[in-house]
Amino acid sequence: MTMFYKPLTARYFLKQLENFSESKYTWILFWLFSFFIFTPFFIYASYIVSTTDSLFNHYPNIIYGYREWHQHSLGLWNPYIFAGMDFTTSFHDHLLNPANWPLLLVPEKYIFSLLTVIEFIEIALIGVLAFKIFNLFAIPRIGILFLALVTQLSGFTWFCTMTFIGVEGFFLTMLILYLFLTLDNRSVLFNFVYLVLGFFFLFGIGHFGFIAAFGTIIAAVFFVKNYPFLLKPWRYPVSVVISAFLFSMAMSAYRWYPILSALLHSGTAQGSLWPQSVDGTHGYLLLTGMIPGIFGTYLGESATFFSMLGSGAVHIQMHNLLYFGMPAVFVILLAGFGGIDYKVRTVGLLAILGCVTFVYLIQPLSDIVGFITAPLVTTEYFRIVTSFVMFASIGYVLYGMTQTNNIRLDLFLKGAILIAGLFLCAAIAYYSRVFGLILSGSHYALPLFIFLKLVLTALFVCTIIAVNKINLDTQNLVHMAQRIIMGVLLVAFLYLFGFVIYLLMHHPVVINFTPLFYTLCSMIWAYATFYLLTHIDTDKQLHKNVLLVLGILFCIVMIFINPKSSDQQNPYLIAYSIFAVLRFIAVFAVTWVLFLFLRDKKISMMLFLSLIFFFAAGDLLFYTKVYEYAGMNPPFVSVNSIYPGDENMYQSIMSRQNKLDLWDYRMNRPHLYTHNPSGAAQSNIFMIYGLRSYGGVDSIVSDKLERFILAMKSHETWFTRAGIVPRSKNQRFLDLMGVKYDFDTQKKLIIRPNALSRFSAFSDSISLPTTQQQLTLVASPKFNVDKIIVTSGIALASDNQRRFIPLQFKSSDTDHIQLHLHFAHPSIILFDDSFSPDWKASWNHRPIPIYLADGYFMAVDVPAGSGVLRFTFYPSVFIQLCKLSVGLAIVLLLLVLFEIIRWKRV
Repeated sequence: MTMFYKPLTARYFLKQLENFSESKYTWILFWLFSFFIFTPFFIYASYIVSTTDSLFNHYPNIIYGYREWHQHSLGLWNPYIFAGMDFTTSFHDHLLNPANWPLLLVPEKYIFSLLTVIEFIEIALIGVLAFKIFNLFAIPRIGILFLALVTQLSGFTWFCTMTFIGVEGFFLTMLILYLFLTLDNRSVLFNFVYLVLGFFFLFGIGHFGFIAAFGTIIAAVFFVKNYPFLLKPWRYPVSVVISAFLFSMAMSAYRWYPILSALLHSGTAQGSLWPQSVDGTHGYLLLTGMIPGIFGTYLGESATFFSMLGSGAVHIQMHNLLYFGMPAVFVILLAGFGGIDYKVRTVGLLAILGCVTFVYLIQPLSDIVGFITAPLVTTEYFRIVTSFVMFASIGYVLYGMTQTNNIRLDLFLKGAILIAGLFLCAAIAYYSRVFGLILSGSHYALPLFIFLKLVLTALFVCTIIAVNKINLDTQNLVHMAQRIIMGVLLVAFLYLFGFVIYLLMHHPVVINFTPLFYTLCSMIWAYATFYLLTHIDTDKQLHKNVLLVLGILFCIVMIFINPKSSDQQNPYLIAYSIFAVLRFIAVFAVTWVLFLFLRDKKISMMLFLSLIFFFAAGDLLFYTKVYEYAGMNPPFVSVNSIYPGDENMYQSIMSRQNKLDLWDYRMNRPHLYTHNPSGAAQSNIFMIYGLRSYGGVDSIVSDKLERFILAMKSHETWFTRAGIVPRSKNQRFLDLMGVKYDFDTQKKLIIRPNALSRFSAFSDSISLPTTQQQLTLVASPKFNVDKIIVTSGIALASDNQRRFIPLQFKSSDTDHIQLHLHFAHPSIILFDDSFSPDWKASWNHRPIPIYLADGYFMAVDVPAGSGVLRFTFYPSVFIQLCKLSVGLAIVLLLLVLFEIIRWKRV
């Protein structure tokens, strides 16, 4: 009992942690922190969603693949989206990656629960692997523990959850890095096998952006570790790594080659139909990468804030943070703590230089200059000039820093002051623009704008002066930091109090205060870190029972807080964002003092790492538990809330399809039929309900579909580069797409009698060889699409033009279709799915050609009489590559068996 009340200083607490870091049970800590984040799943049975990427695309695609695999089919042809799509060319046919096959082992309604468990395990193992990797270098054991925990809990780790393949890729990257750095611990053959499997699963992700992002860090570490041996690639260990890489490339070719072929040959929709708001990529979200919140309390809010300025490409920006974030994060972690030599520092700096291009970081800083000088100069051209000047300057400075092995910490501290000042300048510049938009037309607008320009100019100048003149005296600056933190907390409380009074007086409903609660908790947590740091050498004691109670309360809060959407509106966006800037100032002040203490050796590197962890862990745990990951959706949602009526949906798809002949016709605005709360959006949700449409979302949209939409003058269907919202009002377009079901203004289901069936018989056809000729003709109002079909094959002419005849068909899966037909005269059979050369047709077991029809679809001609018409989707290249993959897998298995037998004999 006396030990319970034994006074506990911070150093004693650190000593206990140091003892724990030497324990063989250290790995439990990584699982524990992962459990804290995933408590909504373990307690509330909610599973992870994070963003609309999962809600609209990844999860529906997984369900589609799951159903097809359980029908003993690979589902290579997806008839539900884009009027039919070769799914082997999709980035998101996730079940083609064997890493996701465990999802096939559970009932359908438990798929996402298992997926959440898998993410929980992968994030826990990311921490374990980071601990093992850092343990290979000359870092104190407790430092390794804290560094690994910060890596596991980094904002990037949780940002990966916006798409589960991000977590999968991060885990595989850490695994491959560990294999790289421990090649000497295994035999050559087992090194080869493990590396092949790691690369194979990584390439199996199929998303070129993710593969490139994670591949960059793998390549950088491989280069640094093996630089002397790269000149002789035939020698070990380079030969093993290169051969494993090539072997896995061949083994996974079935996954990446069809996608690459589609990107290079089929093409993606190029800008003709893109909304004008997508005006390129901007760097504001990268600024929130290391310190989330300077332009909003989370990434999605930041994106919304900047969308008010006309800075589009929000979706692209989210992904760019993911793609370009990884290489800098991990390499700099290794370099910054002296894990390996100066070569890593050089590679890390080059990674920053390559990833943070003028578009992603320098442009916002250049905008400051443009904002101050406008309208004295032409902003657009001036921005380009200043961007390249700043880019070149930073490159020169980074190059100079790599020329010395001992870089003074003062340089980093002054650099931090400069960066923080520039960030605040950028924030004021952007906020000024938003105020200008809100106050447009008001007589207050011009004076306020001038005032903000003067403040911005003064802050810009003060930042530059501070970098050169400020005396980095620890005692004075600690007092200054304390005043800054206390002042920020006072302003934050007053601001929050005034904001609440304003809402109660002017708004009938009190909005969700989650963002304000988060930022306030974060600032208080920052002050707690500051207090612990500044009292670390005093005689003041922290009693063990107090610390124990605080620890228990913290765990309870982390476990039982269920994340909720902040659901704020634009009028309150500036309020939230200003609060976030206050948080940024407080967090920066604490970070600054931490480095000052390290510089003056008032704290050791171990204590520095422990405090960094204490600081970062609390902040990130608040961030992930109370907050939205990317601002799109709550991170965890109820099983019954993601897709309305999902339990009944699973049981009634076939009856619904038969009732409305949904196998034969498509539906317009399917979200009204499914009552999906997401509304009209680029989405694959409708295919979960067994609905076929011409819309959908994927990373690849065929340029042929773009040309068809343009020819039909049905632009209102287009949404973004990656998808189509099925809500067209063009009647000819809907008839050709086979849309029989639509909704009136009262949202009641209506039937369109002229829609073409999925299979229709025509007695008259016109032959036109090129796509453009066909599109020009079918788009003409004088052309009867229900009586005549245009093909690239033969022409037929009957005595009396007749309306098309809908045909019934049988299908065991999406890749095999069969029709029993009887005609008194030759006919043209329209197959109203998008044209693909990989479809094969036969009439009474004799192959027949498939022609392009109506500019986008398929057709065959059949003779008079009875017969069976069969269609088979057979992507020959994909099938051959699958056979190659199976053959190489067998070779790999034989190598493993050979090594095991050899090891037993030895």
